[in-house]
Amino acid sequence: MNKEEKGVILKLHVRPNSAKFDVGDIGSLEEELRVKVCSPARSGKANKELIKKLRKFFNSSIEIITGEKSNKKNILVHSSKENVLAALNQK
Repeated sequence: MNKEEKGVILKLHVRPNSAKFDVGDIGSLEEELRVKVCSPARSGKANKELIKKLRKFFNSSIEIITGEKSNKKNILVHSSKENVLAALNQK
């Protein structure tokens, strides 16, 4: 996890077509966060679900900054590092 002026950048490994939405555990701040989404990776459906669910999870706006067509993504969470860590620790 890297801190930017606008928020916090997280590395994700996204798994589409899952039975339920899930945010996995993160061992260290530099590791990928594994996220499962129910939607298929077609027509941007998985990305739309990812943004919608993570917006609610982090209670903050989210944007995909790299990897829009890949399961490896970097997202920007428009929030403080403390708020992001608190959300991850409460799950």
